[in-house]
Amino acid sequence: MGALQRLHSRGRLPLRITYNLPLADLQHAERMGVRSGWGDEWLRIWGVKAFLDGSLGSRTAEMLDGSGTARLSQDDLQDMIERCVRAQLNVCLHAIGDGAVRRALDALQPHRSAWKRWRPRIEHAQCVDPHDMKRFARIGVIASMQPIHAVADRELADQYWPKATGHAYAWGALERTGALLAFGSDAPVETADPMLGIDAASAWRRRAKWHPELSVSRAAAVRAYTSGAAFAVGMEADAGALSKGMLCDMTVVDGDSVVATIVGGRVSWRRKLSAVSRPSAAGARSRS
Repeated sequence: MGALQRLHSRGRLPLRITYNLPLADLQHAERMGVRSGWGDEWLRIWGVKAFLDGSLGSRTAEMLDGSGTARLSQDDLQDMIERCVRAQLNVCLHAIGDGAVRRALDALQPHRSAWKRWRPRIEHAQCVDPHDMKRFARIGVIASMQPIHAVADRELADQYWPKATGHAYAWGALERTGALLAFGSDAPVETADPMLGIDAASAWRRRAKWHPELSVSRAAAVRAYTSGAAFAVGMEADAGALSKGMLCDMTVVDGDSVVATIVGGRVSWRRKLSAVSRPSAAGARSRS
């Protein structure tokens, strides 16, 4: 966080950052009176992140069948959430296995109306028991998911979760229950390319013939990457849509290729065109 603040103070922060504190820093945030949204439109603190379990690949994802590992006890989880509610700090709970997801929902349920900007979210939610899917919308928990994980994890999921793949990486099933989806990349664990993520969420399952009913439409995937993600960090009035009065952040796309990115109304990156594909001067002027 210190490095980010130094970059920001020098005007060299190239993109907007919403920062979630690790659980170990909660006591310092409480003492200082830090609240969700503290900062400005470039660098903000939003919540506190905790890990409830491990991962699929290491076989430490906490599952309802008893496999995996719990990294945070239920008592400690409940204590964390109660402290965050009092401090008006949102919570982001890493939960990959269906057992960890259920524990997260159980702990969040009593606080469904904590305060106006309460935006609790479960990070990854890679395997959700069907009985728990409706609880996301009912409790007001955001499903913060990374569609590209399904592409990388398919073989492992078939190997380790053979009876659960019908409700794993279940973006479509969660969307149909009314859950709010917020998509991301999980970079640097996976590629940061949102185009690959959108394809993974909307078209890849049908090509791979791997539970295509769990896909979402391309429009829904774009919403999850834009307005859904903005809502998840309390910035829905400022970002996530191309509307008058909102921050001018956008990605310019030509087909499936990114042409440029714009942050705060300024071009922050532009694709270099080859001599063959470079437009003429007149053409370039017509696009400016």
